[in-house]
Amino acid sequence: MESERYAEAFRHLRDVCGRAVSEQDALLTRLLRDNKDTVYGRRYGFADIHGHADYREKVPVTDFSDYDGYISRIINGERDVLTSAPAVFFNISSGSVGEQKYIPIVREDIDKHRLYAEEAIPGIVQNELAHDDPDELFGCIFNVGDVFMTSLADGRLCGVRSGIYLQSAMAAGTLDTSVYTAPPDIMFPREITDMLYPKVRYALANEKVTAIHGVFVHRMAGLFGYIERNFSAFIDDIRYGRVGEGFRMSDSVRKQLSGRFAPDPERADYLASIAGKDLADGMLLKIWRKLRYIRCINGGQFSIYGDSAAEYVRGVPIHSYIYAASESGIGVSPGMGMRGEYVLLPDVCYAEFIPADGGDGTETLTIGEIETGKHYEIIVTTLSGLYRYRLGDVIEVTGRYGEAPIIKVCYRRELVMNVADERMNVSQLETAVMLFERRTGISTLQYCFSGEMGDMLPRYVLYIEAPLTDVQDAGMILDECLCRFGVNYRNERIIGSLDVPAVKTLKPGSFADYYSIFRDGKRNDQLKPLRILTSTEQISFFKSRMEDNNGE
Repeated sequence: MESERYAEAFRHLRDVCGRAVSEQDALLTRLLRDNKDTVYGRRYGFADIHGHADYREKVPVTDFSDYDGYISRIINGERDVLTSAPAVFFNISSGSVGEQKYIPIVREDIDKHRLYAEEAIPGIVQNELAHDDPDELFGCIFNVGDVFMTSLADGRLCGVRSGIYLQSAMAAGTLDTSVYTAPPDIMFPREITDMLYPKVRYALANEKVTAIHGVFVHRMAGLFGYIERNFSAFIDDIRYGRVGEGFRMSDSVRKQLSGRFAPDPERADYLASIAGKDLADGMLLKIWRKLRYIRCINGGQFSIYGDSAAEYVRGVPIHSYIYAASESGIGVSPGMGMRGEYVLLPDVCYAEFIPADGGDGTETLTIGEIETGKHYEIIVTTLSGLYRYRLGDVIEVTGRYGEAPIIKVCYRRELVMNVADERMNVSQLETAVMLFERRTGISTLQYCFSGEMGDMLPRYVLYIEAPLTDVQDAGMILDECLCRFGVNYRNERIIGSLDVPAVKTLKPGSFADYYSIFRDGKRNDQLKPLRILTSTEQISFFKSRMEDNNGE
């Protein structure tokens, strides 16, 4: 039974975390042994490395730019470059301006993702909701996440970390799709397009929904607002078995849905009975009376969106299930009440830590050496061939789960805009703003970005110290510029996870005043241009300096 498999995966999580220190040592030894004859392994003498001290001395700390040549060779079909195991999947992440970067993934990496994200996580849920029958927990899932059946030119799969197992299993024909409210062609489209309407349409018509699965809570917050705003229209569509004309979707998706839905006046009558001005308060349990839990990443930088969804989800527990990056899985949340805290998985990546108050990677610490309450930059060696790789995340150790540290992400070492998992770096933002300036004639000598919640979706805000005179649709123009130079930003806009950005004008002298107040003892020649606001104090300052009349 599935419930027994989930319970076994949960037991594995507890066991492996109970011996986390020795598990990490064994993982490093195995990765060095298995990959000693690769191009990378020969270059850095993996065969002669014995333990963490040797590894730290002989192998450099890396970032993505160190792997460009190696990954190109792998994409071109060469074997034994970074790993002895072949790459079977390529994770897509944001690269430099206007580019995507591809991260090779081996089968073991996908298997570990399945073990933890698709088996141990349900094991944690059924352990904490033990009074519920497993069929009542996992029998009917409204999956909000986007999994597109994309591939490289030669047919090898490529996609995002969150969908790596589902996409692989779907391609192999081994995925049980019967538990999802939407059919496979809606759940797993072959092109990147907005599938929000059909997913909601199928879910609202199904009274048996027991769980809602997504990736990030910002997507959930937008989804719940979308349902509330369009509730009457959805009721009419369900009543008459039609596809609503007023909803955003591509012509191909509309054609795909044609003739699929039978009229369901009984379900429509029930939904109409709960409609009203108080619909938002506990909306999910009103719509789906069998709903037991929600799974999405909630906490840290996404807390603002979790707060905006709180009214809708009242009475339904949320599991902040996973901490992962394009490069590797890293941790899972071992309990449903832990918002944004994750136990590091000792058999998924080998972790090293640089104290956040300084360090160049030459004196990294292991999981047994880091201390609760302190901050560290995390470095990982992955199953798929990234060695001593700087993720860029600075974490705080908040406790222990067995021997494994419980961590939460505090901030990024290098600044990025990341309100919907799009991760636009400063270079991408600056290039987009240069194009915005050319297209509008607006001076952007002084500008910065922040994120905020729009009406129902997160959006970028560009603050500029210049008037918007005679410029129409500045937000739409900025959106086009950001889409051109940020591939992940463009994809999030396509699937409806981000709203159109806003352009806000500031009173003259705002940036000079900012640098005077926030200089932190630095001389003028030491101050770097402000591009991304990272603190509530910064955001509050610029909001207080906005002109009274602002274009959007």
